Amino acid sequence: MCLIQIFNQFLIQPIITLMKSRLNKKREMKMKLCRGHILNALSDRLYDLYTIELSAKAIWNILEFKYQAEEEGTKKFLISKYVDYKFMDDKSILA
Repeated sequence: MCLIQIFNQFLIQPIITLMKSRLNKKREMKMKLCRGHILNALSDRLYDLYTIELSAKAIWNILEFKYQAEEEGTKKFLISKYVDYKFMDDKSILA
């Protein structure tokens, strides 16, 4: 083995491994914190449903999909009601 390979194997690789493990620990701590904040904002009923999800990203995506679809449905309903609204000549608007 040449000197560079020995240097890489015994000095560089352990440092890289240590740095990766530290980054993973930090990332896991941040993920748990974020997950906790999301779950804390939910009602008790929703909390029980979403505690089985492991990642904050999964919980966020599910909630975003659910409430975005609900909001779009409400907007479509209101727009259709507005379009269907018709005036009648014999009825007063104020009544």
